[in-house]
Amino acid sequence: MVYPDRTGEIYHLAFNPDQRWLYFPDMERNEVLLIKGYDSRTDGRARFVPHTAFHDPGSHADVFCAT
Repeated sequence: MVYPDRTGEIYHLAFNPDQRWLYFPDMERNEVLLIKGYDSRTDGRARFVPHTAFHDPGSHADVFCAT
């Protein structure tokens, strides 16, 4: 992806049965989850973190949902 002021990249995922996916269904309105989206260090730690969102049909109707 080439922009006037920078060049960016998009990464795609492939299924791996060894991956762990985490789900936080009981978060409260006063809680946040910080996701490190990128790390420039190349010492073996995770550099990129995939993340997503989905509609949970089991959630309560009064829970805020951005659509």
